[in-house]
Amino acid sequence: MNRSRILSALVAARLPAIALTCLLSATAQADEVAWPDTIAAQRARAFVDAFNGDDDAARKFNETHRSPAALAKRPMEQRVAQMRQMRATLGKLEPMKIVEHGSYKIDVVARAGKEFVAIRVELEAEPPHFLDRVGVSPAASPEAATRDYAAIKPLPELVETVRGDTRAPALAVAVVRGGKVVDEAVAGVRELKKPEKAELTDRFHIGSVTKSLTSTVVGRLIERGVLRWDLKLAEGLPGVEMREEYRDVTLEMLLQHRGGIRAYTDGSEDNFRARLAAGTTGSEARAQFAAFILNAEPVAKPGSSTNYSNAGYGVAAAIAERAAKKSWEELLEEIVFKPLELKAAGFGWPVNEQRRDQPRGHFGRGEALTPQPDGVYNLGAYLAPAGDVHCSIHDLALYAAAHLKGLRGEDGLLKAETMKRLHTPPAGADYACGWVIRKEGDSEVHWHNGSAGTFYAMVMIYPADDVALVAAANCSAEIEPTVVRMLEAIHDRR
Repeated sequence: MNRSRILSALVAARLPAIALTCLLSATAQADEVAWPDTIAAQRARAFVDAFNGDDDAARKFNETHRSPAALAKRPMEQRVAQMRQMRATLGKLEPMKIVEHGSYKIDVVARAGKEFVAIRVELEAEPPHFLDRVGVSPAASPEAATRDYAAIKPLPELVETVRGDTRAPALAVAVVRGGKVVDEAVAGVRELKKPEKAELTDRFHIGSVTKSLTSTVVGRLIERGVLRWDLKLAEGLPGVEMREEYRDVTLEMLLQHRGGIRAYTDGSEDNFRARLAAGTTGSEARAQFAAFILNAEPVAKPGSSTNYSNAGYGVAAAIAERAAKKSWEELLEEIVFKPLELKAAGFGWPVNEQRRDQPRGHFGRGEALTPQPDGVYNLGAYLAPAGDVHCSIHDLALYAAAHLKGLRGEDGLLKAETMKRLHTPPAGADYACGWVIRKEGDSEVHWHNGSAGTFYAMVMIYPADDVALVAAANCSAEIEPTVVRMLEAIHDRR
């Protein structure tokens, strides 16, 4: 359940897709590629050079090409470590093709060992055009890395094409327009090297998309008067010893990742799991975890910056459980699953001892994809509110439609004013309560992705266009840039 804002090391392509405009040299060596004389190409080449370098090169690249505001959102050493991890996984990048999309967006197709990857580089529109994002995604071939998805109209054909391009075992997509699910498709198999095909009713683990579900529960409890946006940790967890820095952190700050609480992306950190006695319930585990994590040193001064934290959502759930006198699981069933009639929504992995006929997650990438065996790992109840829900693609679309409805000013699952607050980040930030808000000209896209390493999910909502798009796969988030390219092409058909 790594950082779900930008889950994989340098993953995140956004903005509406534009038809390919300039396909240049197709050689195998970086110094032989005909790099265009544009600022986007300059930054893309700098990224490749830094990727092929060392930690110092990665650090210098980020310091040079990212804005001070962007650097403040995420520690430098996290950025360096993530590039190091991708370098270890992929090896050296050898650019083969360059595809320009206007002045501030560019794709680079590269060979990485025996594989191909698609690299998308996007710049900020305002001078001096700092780096906005970089996405690195596996591709089955150079052609797959630059395929024009806008040209493929039928959704089943498009989903099958993207599934093949990314080598995902199974991929599912659904489209919401005008408040209704108007199209959905699934392609592929539940498990590699087995014949059972994925079905539209199948369940996919949605990882950190769960954070928005937990925020939705909190929003409803606030409407009921059980909780408050400005409820402080010292009030919400009376009697719990905590560091002084955390006492005035509010519930809303937790949901915005502004509590200064460390990420806790690895459930084995400090071996907390081993501290739990056998038979400990989910609520008990979350209460103990809150007391544990709130005595750890903050990663930043609370309220000063956005620092993505799975642990913060565990704490928020513990507060909700204490106030409502119900478990997080019971609250989610009562507030979200039942009202929206989500027929396949549940907790944990889709496949368990009682339920075998579901998609199984896969480790690795490309030809090295490996099915996830039973019992290899689980997230633990104390981290479940941050990322341990599964559902069908239709369920995910219904959930996105409910948020879209609220954002368009209609009461429904929550009051419209509550929904708007959940989707409003603090000044100078882009992370709201379980949602990332990205400006696109005069409009916005509200999104969140999720992956616990063996599944992947994405939700993208365009309130001004009355459109929501969702996707899910049974492999890791490394496929994200290509999946987002597909979703952008679907959005642009409106």
